[in-house]
Amino acid sequence: MMTPARRAPMWGNKKQNAEAPIELMTYDELLFLKQRVDQELAGRGDAELQALKEKLILIANAQGLSLIDLFGGRQPRKPKEKRKHRPKYRDPETGEEWSGRGKLPSWLQTKVDAGVPVETFLIQ
Repeated sequence: MMTPARRAPMWGNKKQNAEAPIELMTYDELLFLKQRVDQELAGRGDAELQALKEKLILIANAQGLSLIDLFGGRQPRKPKEKRKHRPKYRDPETGEEWSGRGKLPSWLQTKVDAGVPVETFLIQ
């Protein structure tokens, strides 16, 4: 019984890659071709999107409009300011304060560990 002749991979010859029937390609050749097609599609998509954006900007500018005028976009929101909570506890010695939220600060934890009640530091 004769074994089929092994043919050379088509990777090196671009012309042969383009003309070879897919059914005759090896698994590795198909993966290589798929990778090239994916790269080409990604590159073309980015280029076409950029060209479309530039075209829209040119048309809008020619009419004296901005893209916000055309598409009704909103101005970016300002970030919300972090709310400060009023302090409920104060160290009379150092003036350090704590709102009563979260973990006990080290200055208060030290005093509580020494046996001083937390209520002693309540702000009246």
